[in-house]
Amino acid sequence: MSFFTDYKKAVSSQLAATLEMTNKLVKECSESLWSTNIEGHIFGQVLYHALYYVDFYSNDLDPNIQHPDKQFTRAPFIDMKTDPDAALDISTDQVLSKDIILQYISYIRRKIAKLLEAATEENLMKKSKFDWLPMTSMETVLYLSRHLMDHAGQAQAYLKTQEQKVVSWVGVAEL
Repeated sequence: MSFFTDYKKAVSSQLAATLEMTNKLVKECSESLWSTNIEGHIFGQVLYHALYYVDFYSNDLDPNIQHPDKQFTRAPFIDMKTDPDAALDISTDQVLSKDIILQYISYIRRKIAKLLEAATEENLMKKSKFDWLPMTSMETVLYLSRHLMDHAGQAQAYLKTQEQKVVSWVGVAEL
């Protein structure tokens, strides 16, 4: 095994663990908390926002996409009527159902697994295709994982204080 192969495996495992913890969080959340406005943001919408950007920024890994910000396609099961660019405005009153979010997590897992499997060292070491991100595509993967974990951690804290539920830690997982 090479360092590069080991690195991809480690990054894959940690991103998968973050997605799995988010999956468990969604399942544990009651319907009432899911649609509750907490500090100006609807609980479920915050998780959708974080997942949306994992989906969006993961396009940096696709060598066939030259302009990921202009070529982004939403997951096919997310209805535009229920998601009017809501990822950019997490204060919206619209929230996608828990079932849709669970489908979205599965979709993202499959997408990123495929992209990371095909990723070459050369592609990952290139500057991000997102002009506003001063990092390589490899670092973008860590960036999007941290963003998701930050919001999942916030949601976990609300779940614990509002419903006295705790999502167990996931140390490693597979995409």
